[in-house]
Amino acid sequence: MKKQKLLLTALVGLFAMATVGACSDDPVNEPVLTIDRSAIDAPVEAGSYPVAVTSNLSWTVAVDAAATWCTVSPASGEGNGTIAVAVMENPAITPRAATVTITAGTLAKTVIITQASESPVLSVTETVINAAFTASSYSVAVTSNLSWTADVDAATTWCTVLPASGEGDGTINVTLIVNPADARSTIVTVRATNAPDVALEKAVRVEQASVNEEQGVTIADITWATRNVSSAGYFATSPGESGKYYQYGRNEPGVEASYTPAAGAWSQSATDPCPAGWRLPTEAEILKLTGDHHMTISWRASGDADNYGVEGIWCGDNAAAATAADPKGCVFLPAAGYIDPVTGETIYLDDDGVWYGYYYAGTENEDLSMYGYMGYLYLTIGGPLTKGGVYFPEVSTYFIICPPMAWFGMGDRYIASTLRCVKR
Repeated sequence: MKKQKLLLTALVGLFAMATVGACSDDPVNEPVLTIDRSAIDAPVEAGSYPVAVTSNLSWTVAVDAAATWCTVSPASGEGNGTIAVAVMENPAITPRAATVTITAGTLAKTVIITQASESPVLSVTETVINAAFTASSYSVAVTSNLSWTADVDAATTWCTVLPASGEGDGTINVTLIVNPADARSTIVTVRATNAPDVALEKAVRVEQASVNEEQGVTIADITWATRNVSSAGYFATSPGESGKYYQYGRNEPGVEASYTPAAGAWSQSATDPCPAGWRLPTEAEILKLTGDHHMTISWRASGDADNYGVEGIWCGDNAAAATAADPKGCVFLPAAGYIDPVTGETIYLDDDGVWYGYYYAGTENEDLSMYGYMGYLYLTIGGPLTKGGVYFPEVSTYFIICPPMAWFGMGDRYIASTLRCVKR
């Protein structure tokens, strides 16, 4: 019996030892954190991308603080789960990157998000501006995802560009001053200032016509220029502008007290100051404008916007209705006065308040064989004269335009007067 108890005790001990040994072989629960992707390559557009998390722990998710364009959801979880990584559209011209970090205890995993960028864009709506000789302004739209500057050739003083810089889409205004001479051109350049690895610019060519771009107005089969002569070979910039003053037969403006004009028809000589393709009118042509058509002459007072703000007359079949905005096939002659060759003074009015306007003809008066003025506008402030005239003992002719009358008298050929041309 005693032997049986000892045997039972031994068996129990062995069983206990076996049981303990078996328990010591069980695996321990280790922390786990894995993700199914470590990188996301996103296009420029907005989008959302899933990241699968495998774990036996609680975990949190965070994004670089500076990467405001990237968000994650949820911000935390436990065990297995899925994170949504969302990115906004990238409006920049350079790629960008952010790091998403998943942390579980002492474990961490990262996902690098790289987002593509837009290609650099810079375009303008106009590449050529064809402008008249007059002052003008043009708008040019800029389409871009860049910062940019706009400028014109440094040597160009007649063209300005505003604003000088911008960002993204915008508009530049190209402003030109009046061109008093030959045709001219310049380049306006719009340049990107932050284009990566590329020099990006667009050019707008500005072509401004010559002041001599003149079609003229045809009255009684004669085509008259709409503007006086300015410097020799060039028209004035406005029909209301006096232009330059010339002594008869001189091809340069100004006066010389001792000047003696040569005999002959000015309009048929090389000294005619009219622009190419134009000449001074003959006396007969003047009479067609102011004589045959004298009933259509219409005087306008100074300050009247309809006649460019100066004293003068409209000539043509519809002169009474002509305005600066709508000439109605008429021409305007400003009462520009004359320059006294002795004093150098420009005289517009006499002592009685009579306005003067002298215009040379290019031919001699047939009856008197004397040099002629194209016209001598003569008007009192209170109304037109109906008779009389001013006579000088020298050898040139003028005629007086006194609506509705016109006639010839004698005048001093040494004075400097304004010029109006006709088509050759």
